[in-house]
Amino acid sequence: YNRTFADKHAVTGMVMFQRDLRENVGGEIPFNMIGMAARATYAFDSRYLAEVNIGYNGTEQFAPGHRFGFFPSVAVGYNISNEKFFEPFTNAFSNLKIRGSIGLVGNSFTDPRFPYLTFVNLSGKGYTFGNNWQTSASGAVITKYGAEGAQWEKGVKTNVGFDMNLFNSLNITADYFQEKRSDIFMQR
Repeated sequence: YNRTFADKHAVTGMVMFQRDLRENVGGEIPFNMIGMAARATYAFDSRYLAEVNIGYNGTEQFAPGHRFGFFPSVAVGYNISNEKFFEPFTNAFSNLKIRGSIGLVGNSFTDPRFPYLTFVNLSGKGYTFGNNWQTSASGAVITKYGAEGAQWEKGVKTNVGFDMNLFNSLNITADYFQEKRSDIFMQR
């Protein structure tokens, strides 16, 4: 969706659905993901800018109850060079914009796959039993303990920046970016 109203209100919107089935080499189980994303933007008079994004994604990597994650983000911008009071400076600064954003992202690709499952080898350690210790057999051995609480790895990303064009020839962009990650899955 993309419309402009009264020559000053620009609105866009998008909704997307995705199903991703990635085949693996060597006969492994394919990755299976599903997701929905939506974006809406608003600009008033090409001066005040806003954008909202949401993502809702699912994967079979995690136990039921932990398979889906919600990942929103928001961004705002202010195009100072489109203000009336800035007109005397447009010969030197043809563009001057400040902007900022914050959003939550997720990662479901873990090693090993399916971290919530416990794996048992039924022909593991041997043992001997009987009256005269005459009988031997193989027993079950846990080869990987499952982490039932494993979930999406999350990252909160923030960005603040500005864009400037000097004398219609020199473009300058500066950004301060930070990411804080949590729920990182690690093997013992």
